[in-house]
Amino acid sequence: MSKAFGSGVICIYPTPDSLAAKVDEYFDSCFIMKHNPKLGVDMPFEIKTPTFSGLARFLGFGSRSALLNYCNEKDERFKDVINDAKLRLEEYYEAKLIH
Repeated sequence: MSKAFGSGVICIYPTPDSLAAKVDEYFDSCFIMKHNPKLGVDMPFEIKTPTFSGLARFLGFGSRSALLNYCNEKDERFKDVINDAKLRLEEYYEAKLIH
């Protein structure tokens, strides 16, 4: 269940680990594993492009800023989870630009 905190911020995720698990679930939902016969290995295949807005919606927030504000109101561990998610997105986009 959600709990309200001091400034009216709703706590959707009770721990940073619960938030991180849901972030991982979002990224997993963007890809499926397909076998590459040329390389002989399974590789991720994009089924939907991961985005920060999509992540915010998946996590249950109504906007990107709501997710950012949620993190700003919590302890640093929540903020670290969101910063890592943003870096994962940036890394993905940079890799797509190179290829």
